[in-house]
Amino acid sequence: MRGFDEVTWAEHRYGIVVRAGVAKFAAHPELRDYLFGTETWKGLNLLGFALMDARDELSAH
Repeated sequence: MRGFDEVTWAEHRYGIVVRAGVAKFAAHPELRDYLFGTETWKGLNLLGFALMDARDELSAH
């Protein structure tokens, strides 16, 4: 991909993934309910941690 900068992506990817998760689960109540029923992620997976943060953000609203 032309113009792609790995350092910039690494700095911003987590926030992007969290915001995308919040948007997705806020738009789909059945998926949001499923997410609320999940346990805390126990791994080293970026998406897993981002989903847990999205869940926390959604539950605060």
